[in-house]
Amino acid sequence: MSSISINIQVPKDPRAILPMLKKRFQTQIVRRAIREAASPIRDSLRTTAPKDTGTLRKSIWLKVDGKGFRTYGIIGPRRGFVEYIRNKKLRPTKYVRLVDLGSRYISPRNFYAQAFNAGNYRDTIETILTEEVARLLT
Repeated sequence: MSSISINIQVPKDPRAILPMLKKRFQTQIVRRAIREAASPIRDSLRTTAPKDTGTLRKSIWLKVDGKGFRTYGIIGPRRGFVEYIRNKKLRPTKYVRLVDLGSRYISPRNFYAQAFNAGNYRDTIETILTEEVARLLT
C-alpha cells in the first residue's frame, strides 16, 4: 500500500489567504470588519450632530453593501426618513449638507469631519480582517 501525504503551507500573514477564499466568505469577513470599524464613527456622528429637533440624529445610520473586496459602508441620514414636527415634514437628507457645510446664511458645523477624525477605522478594519481569517483557519 502506498501512503499519500498532503503538505499545506499557510502564509504567515492571514490577510494573504483572504483572496483565496470563496466570495461568500470574503464578503462576510469584509462586511463584519467594515461594520465594526464604522460603528464608532456612526455613534460619534450621532453625538456630534446638532440637535435642534433631534430628527437628524435619529436618522443617522450605517449601511454596509457590496460583495467581496468591493464592499463599502455608508454612514449618514437614511433615505426616506421623515418626521413630522408641528405639522411640518422634516427630511434630514434634504438639509444635512447645509447644516454640515453651511451656506451663505448658515455657519458650518463640520460635524462629519469631527466624527471621521475621531475614529481609528483603518487599524480596526485591519485587525478584524486578520482575526477573522485566523479564526477561519483554526
